[in-house]
Amino acid sequence: MKKFIGWFFLFLTGFSSGELLSQGKLMGQIVNKDGAPVSGVAVFISGSASSQATISNAKGYYVFLAVPEGNYELKASRRGTTPWRQNITISSEQTQRLDIRLGVEPIVASISPSQPVPVESKPKREDKPKERVSAITSSPSKAQDSQPNEAKTSETPASPFTAQQKDESLAIAMKQAEANAKTFAESEFTIAEKEIEVEGGMETIYKKLVYPMAAEKAGIEGKVVVRIAVDREGNVSQVLLISSASPLLNEEVFRVITEEVKFKSAIMDGKPVPSVITIPISFKLR
Repeated sequence: MKKFIGWFFLFLTGFSSGELLSQGKLMGQIVNKDGAPVSGVAVFISGSASSQATISNAKGYYVFLAVPEGNYELKASRRGTTPWRQNITISSEQTQRLDIRLGVEPIVASISPSQPVPVESKPKREDKPKERVSAITSSPSKAQDSQPNEAKTSETPASPFTAQQKDESLAIAMKQAEANAKTFAESEFTIAEKEIEVEGGMETIYKKLVYPMAAEKAGIEGKVVVRIAVDREGNVSQVLLISSASPLLNEEVFRVITEEVKFKSAIMDGKPVPSVITIPISFKLR
């Protein structure tokens, strides 16, 4: 039964078994200018291969468990803060880490295929090498090269936690991501007494949507379909893009779902449970 659920999950997310094997993981911690962790930050990754969103946990950690290899734009935003953006490259079968400091611009605006994410060499004596975690870093600029004696600024922010606390917090974030994947996989087999509801109904979503100016000027319309994992407290834990209309429209849907809308969790056996809801959102010009 577990094997069947796993393969059905591949079908739901649109990935073949070969694509799944070529995927990577992305994780990191989000902090403010002072280095304190920031929870409730919406983190989006958008690319031709996949578009997903997740939320940073109480210790500021975010995790994407299955990201197809390719180039993406990563954006982190929270109401009241300036969005943080950076272009990244995800490598297959690699766990990569990118820490984010809100309010501080990334050292490098983008990481292109010509500037690959550093990957540690595989150990020679292991038949099945353990998964390696590599940091997404920037290549030094020409100015930095001309001044080799100067200390170079690290993009990784200082953390108020001990190494053990950081490991435990990241482990919690990983478990949540795994729970989200399980929720997506099992949702089709679960019949709740009461399904997830959008507080205020679908009209609430449309009231919060702001038609992107660039999309409006270009005359872009379409339908965006997302699958949303909602935990037992009614919080959005992860969003998967099922059908895309335009990157501009996709990002606005992610913003509204993660920042503007509240949900009522599903009920089973009289208790709230994690579940999944699929929502289609249409954009039409007046």
